[in-house]
Amino acid sequence: SIQPSLSSVSMELHAADGIDVNQAGRDALTQLPWIGVTLAQRIVDFRNAHGHLTI
Repeated sequence: SIQPSLSSVSMELHAADGIDVNQAGRDALTQLPWIGVTLAQRIVDFRNAHGHLTI
């Protein structure tokens, strides 16, 4: 399967109404289309290791 990059996901999340990718936890991120538990955790882990996501 094709896995989206974190940068492409962050762009989609930035466009999602009401979701702050820099504050949302794993459970909130999984409410978005295309975001499962594994990808949501990767986003949270990346953010924790590297700071706020910017576009």
